Amino acid sequence: SLLSDFGETAKGSVLVIDDHKDMLSFVTETVESLGYAVKSANNPIIALQMFRESAADIGLVITDIFMPPIDGRDIVKNIKSLKPSIKVIAMSGYQIEEFVRQDSPVDAFLRKPFSKIELIAAIYKLMQPSKSIHS
Repeated sequence: SLLSDFGETAKGSVLVIDDHKDMLSFVTETVESLGYAVKSANNPIIALQMFRESAADIGLVITDIFMPPIDGRDIVKNIKSLKPSIKVIAMSGYQIEEFVRQDSPVDAFLRKPFSKIELIAAIYKLMQPSKSIHS
């Protein structure tokens, strides 16, 4: 199955950041079902600290974009400056994809509410080993 193949290629851990508890649980459980170790935080300041401490292990960050007290775009910039190779999926209930992409190097954008399948597809697209012949 797709999921078992995917689980075998999964490497490293995923950091999930969202200040809404239900959303944090939903994303965390979905990502864990793919075979990743997940670190989660409902506070962006704690999340950045977690990232600094284990940036080497983290391959993907999934973050909400509007969370007090930090603009999510600043979180993305911070994370990317610490580890340029990191993949970032931004989430928001607002139609702000262009706004986010203009000045944040996000790799994917998910508009809330989204389904488990949409989330898995976004992760799979970013994290699967490249089979492309283009370098």
